[in-house]
Amino acid sequence: AFVSGGRFCWLSAGRTLALFDLCSRSWLQAVSQSGSGRRSLATRSNAHSLHNRDMKPPPDVIFHRAERLMVWIPHGVMDAQRIEQLINALAHEEALAQTHFHRFSDFSFVDRVNLDFDYVFNAALLRRLTHASGPKVKSALVVKSLEAIHYSKLYATLTERSSLQVRLFNNREAAASWLGFPVALLSIPEAPSETKSRTAK
Repeated sequence: AFVSGGRFCWLSAGRTLALFDLCSRSWLQAVSQSGSGRRSLATRSNAHSLHNRDMKPPPDVIFHRAERLMVWIPHGVMDAQRIEQLINALAHEEALAQTHFHRFSDFSFVDRVNLDFDYVFNAALLRRLTHASGPKVKSALVVKSLEAIHYSKLYATLTERSSLQVRLFNNREAAASWLGFPVALLSIPEAPSETKSRTAK
């Protein structure tokens, strides 16, 4: 059961994915008819990076550029604003690197999730379209609370059949093994001051 616009929507995983595929095809058809084509996604990201080369990621995000790995460990309340900050930071780094980053997200320290079905659906649609083709990219999510598990499973279901592979784990060690990185990389070191850059060189 999902809540959409104040209404409960009872959808099986199969029906949800079918609806999602329909939305994806409709979006791509609209883009094609407008003349902008699939290239619009990459063009938007590149334009974003050209005007924000000094952009710094949020304090709960670090990018290991050599390994092409993003680490995100949010604390407190998870809401749309924090996710938008992450998406912008990731788009910026990927545009500069001209390649996709693997992702590790640890939601163990999230106290509350302030999201709804509509937002997760649209966010997953954007990720699915961004990864409609190209190399496989892994995204490992460490989730422990029932609320985080609920939305993470929804996100994983909606990004199926794309080059973005999403998996859920209950500990960092298992996530590190699946990603193929040492567990030591899946953390964010304490910065001595707020001005210290969170981006690994």
